[in-house]
Amino acid sequence: MLENGPMDFSLRAVALKAGISVSNLQYYFPTRPDVVRAVMAPVIDTYIDVLKQALQSNASPRATIEAILDQSVQDAKDSKNIPLWWHFFSFASTDPECAQMRDEWYDTLTNELAKLIRAANPERGAAESTHIAVLLISMVDGMTIHLGTARGKRAYMRGFEAMFLETARNLVWGKTVDAETA
Repeated sequence: MLENGPMDFSLRAVALKAGISVSNLQYYFPTRPDVVRAVMAPVIDTYIDVLKQALQSNASPRATIEAILDQSVQDAKDSKNIPLWWHFFSFASTDPECAQMRDEWYDTLTNELAKLIRAANPERGAAESTHIAVLLISMVDGMTIHLGTARGKRAYMRGFEAMFLETARNLVWGKTVDAETA
């Protein structure tokens, strides 16, 4: 799928790479979206598990948010997994089951991040924390497009990561907060 793109990969090519017959593959994964869902389910589960572990750790909410923000920057530059997400989202536009996975992923991520934001800054109400979570997630999605491609190497991208972190902190804490005071 990564070699040929989401619209050109075939079950035959997947079966060949996996060293199995097409009929065997189709028994378990009858369609291309079935393959995409099978690949993405553990990736999504890992992200949710990491987020939940961070929320259940003994670290302060501020430290947990800082770790999540730092990890988001690293994930946005991950040239191996970014194409998987892009393919997944392209299938989610036409496949109801991929769309449901995407929506459940975003709902869980939004709700858990909103709880963390509220714990880090109790002055934020539930609705405001949720809005901030959605903004942060949207920023990371956009950052992935820029840093996960060749655009990340353009001169105008210098300082982009620092600006993202500063803006994210400002959204959560309501003022500019550097990493050392967070």
